[in-house]
Amino acid sequence: MRAVGVELRLARQTRGMTLAQVAEMLPSGIRVPTLSGYETGTKSFHVGRLVEICDAIGVSAPSVLEAALHRAGLGLAAVGVVIDLRSVVDGASRNLGPLRQWARRKLADNADAVTMVEPGMIREMAGFCGLSVPTMAAELERFAPV
Repeated sequence: MRAVGVELRLARQTRGMTLAQVAEMLPSGIRVPTLSGYETGTKSFHVGRLVEICDAIGVSAPSVLEAALHRAGLGLAAVGVVIDLRSVVDGASRNLGPLRQWARRKLADNADAVTMVEPGMIREMAGFCGLSVPTMAAELERFAPV
């Protein structure tokens, strides 16, 4: 939770906002000491609260979470990646041939075009494509749905 709080604080400060300004914008009536606790990691909060705070700051909750995962040393390879299989079929480079073949088969099996690639699958794909796991996760991220 601390990594999420750090990212919230950075986003707020980047936008030149004080805790008091953010608190005034929140419909739930959260007060400054509570917001401060979220940012320092001394208070926990749920996803709904994260979304509310992000909306007030003007940043997307997914971007805050992604930055927090990277800060915590996890990254996409540890949580998975959502990809558009059509984008993989149309845009995968030669070194990602096994990935392109996998995407074609999934689409032929009437799979949803947008799918989640779980961490275990990222590791397997990395092996098939001769890439490191973090590199494979970064490659997959290029095929995120728009």
